[in-house]
Amino acid sequence: MFLWHTGSQERARACAARALEQAPGNAASLSLLGWILVHHPHPGTESSSIEPEDLEQAAGLFEQVLLKQPRHTEVTCCCC
Repeated sequence: MFLWHTGSQERARACAARALEQAPGNAASLSLLGWILVHHPHPGTESSSIEPEDLEQAAGLFEQVLLKQPRHTEVTCCCC
């Protein structure tokens, strides 16, 4: 989360993805990666707009969190 908040979005995205490789289904990592995808454009794109694929992936990540932890506050605040 530190990397994300300090503007290192590409590193934050990579770390969150790596965390999910090591602990698949971890609600905190799923949620963090979802928020990174929603708030920052895909690395390497010139546009500041968010790619539709990133939004779809984020929605899928948030759904996984809610299935595992229906009261997960980082997700329920935006999805309910």
